[in-house]
Order: sequence, then structure tokens, then C-alpha cells
Amino acid sequence: MRRIVRIFGAAAVLASPMVARAQTPPVTCSSSVGSISPADACQKINDLYQFLAPQIGVALAGGNVMLGESGSLGTPGKSSLVLRLTAVDGFVPSNTINLSASGNAASSDFGAQRAPIPVPSFDAAVSVFQGMAMGLTNIGGLDVLVGLTYVPDVNKDRVSIKTDGRSFAASYGLRLGILQESAVIPGVSVSYRKRKLPTSSFGYTSTDDTLAVNRMGLTSSAWRLVAGKHFKLIGFAGGIGRDDIESTSRFDAVINGPVPAPRLQVSAILARQETKRNTAFFNVSLGLPKAQLIGEMGWSSKGTIQQTVNTFGGHQANEGFRYYTLGLGIRY
Repeated sequence: MRRIVRIFGAAAVLASPMVARAQTPPVTCSSSVGSISPADACQKINDLYQFLAPQIGVALAGGNVMLGESGSLGTPGKSSLVLRLTAVDGFVPSNTINLSASGNAASSDFGAQRAPIPVPSFDAAVSVFQGMAMGLTNIGGLDVLVGLTYVPDVNKDRVSIKTDGRSFAASYGLRLGILQESAVIPGVSVSYRKRKLPTSSFGYTSTDDTLAVNRMGLTSSAWRLVAGKHFKLIGFAGGIGRDDIESTSRFDAVINGPVPAPRLQVSAILARQETKRNTAFFNVSLGLPKAQLIGEMGWSSKGTIQQTVNTFGGHQANEGFRYYTLGLGIRY
């Protein structure tokens, strides 16, 4: 077991420097009062978006596409179900800030309070092809992956999250078995899964002013290479992968200045963000072959985006994050 832990620990370290690009096109905001500058409010919403969206994306992607599993399922029709909760060890803004309705964007410290960023989901896999027999295993087995992601409404301190309509969104993918697990052969597979977050909005309230990222659509496209083995009542799996996390949203802000200053509304029709991150993870499962309790620990490497004007208590937007998953799996 120590050797397995060292191997996947090294994989996490190697994944960290392999950082690819992130794209953040410029955002142009408009003001409800033409003579008043929207620059500060626009920049603050954009920076808030850059800080929170990657954390939600990592929680959405998670690690193993089917928690606790490694190879393909085998006999056509064989299925597995997993109910899981993935949480990023993340940070949310904590400070009161002031919005300026004149001049250029000013730098403020939003602060950063440590908080879990959770995303629950229900995943299923169904075998459609057993693969070709090769000694004590099968190669080339194919599983179809489907699932649902759920986002609850949250209102905590200055930060709120709510869905715009449906609380569920579908996911789909495929898993190709390189080796099907047997009594003496470990399971190995490569897989692709696309997950979508239900369209959501999150807001940040500071004194009488409000910053809102509305109608955010976020998707993760995950590639995974996984290997693992079960031993009676305990099983191990680990892997590495690549995530492409994309999001779009619109921005809104309301600045309630002191009388007689007019109430200022700031908006941007469309903002986009894309980042590619590497990940490494390790699963431990306990229980019988038909029903298991599974835990996961993973690391998502740092992405690179443009520097924010505002700060977050010494933390950077799109930095590396640890994530943890707990799930219940059933096979039949």
C-alpha cells in the first residue's frame, strides 16, 4: 500500500507544473448613468468571477469518473451506480469592500475565508462491449457513462448561490477498458466525461452594494487514465487526468451611493473563461464487491489566468486546489 501511495503522490507532484493556458477575453461593462464610470464595479465583478469559477469547476470535474473503479465492467448490461459528493478545499470572499462610481478601477482586498466548495452528483456506468479475451483478462471493453449533477441554493454570509431554474444537469461519457480487472490482473482504463453545472448565479453583497455573476454556465471536459485493484474487502485506484473547464456568464452590479448621488447599475452581457488543469487522485474503497463506501483525495494543478486588480487575502485566482470525494457505489 505504501508503494501505491508513493506512486500516486509522485503523480500529483508531476501534475502540478504541467499547466496550460487560460483565456479571459476583456469584458466591457455599461452604466445606467452615462456620466458615471462603471470601471471599478466591472473590474470587481470580473475578479470575483475569476476567483470563484475555477473552484466550482474543479469540484464539478472531481477525480475518478466512476469513483472506486478502474477497468471496464465486462459483460454487456452489467452496471454500476455511484452517489458522490466532491468538495474543493477552497476560499470565499469575507471582507466588506467599497465600490467606486467614478474614475478608474481601484484595488480592494476581498479577503478569503476557507470554505468547502461542494458539488454532489449521481453517476452511472453501463457495459456495452465486454472486449476481447486475452489470457486472464479482457481488453477493449466499452462502458457508457451517464449522470446528473445537482446544485443546491446556498446563502452564507456575504456570498449567495442559486440555480436559474432546474437544479440538475446531465453528464455523459465513455470508458475504454485497457485491462479488465480479474483475480490477478489490475483494472486499467482511459475515459472521457463531460459534466455540466446547472445554470447558476452567485452574488456578493458589500454594505448596500451588490455584485452578481448571473446565468453562469460551466462545463468540465475530463480525460482520465486510471489503474486499480480490489483485495477482498478493500480496493485501491488512482490516476491522472486533464480537465478543460469553460464558463460563460453575465455581470450585474448595483451601487447605492449616498444621496443625492444616483443609483448606479452596471452590466456586461457576456464574459468567458477557459482554463486547462492537470489532476491526480487516489481512491480507497471498503465493502463487498456489490456495495462499497469510497473515499477520494486529489490535487488539481494551478492554472494560469490574467492577474486580478483586486486581491483575495493573499490567494490567487485559479491556484492549485485539493479536493475530496465521498461516495457510495453499487454494482449489479
